[in-house]
Amino acid sequence: MRSGLQFDALEGDAEWNADWKACVSLEDNQYVVEFAIPHAALGTDAPQPGEKWALNILRGRSTREPKWERYAQWVMTYADFKSSTHLGTLQF
Repeated sequence: MRSGLQFDALEGDAEWNADWKACVSLEDNQYVVEFAIPHAALGTDAPQPGEKWALNILRGRSTREPKWERYAQWVMTYADFKSSTHLGTLQF
């Protein structure tokens, strides 16, 4: 897979920048993505078993024509990226 740009923001703050890693593979006609994000970068301790966090993941790919930009996201936000009603649940 080719390397791409990693963008992060915390609560809409695009200046926030965590030291995180990601890798992607294509397996059986589907993408598999793995993330490693230090808990300290999120300002929290390691989660306890059963704890739930709100999360969304977005993939954007720009083409030469802006009208053909492509996005894929875990939970559809309908362009309301800051709303907590449009987040998935990550359970540990």
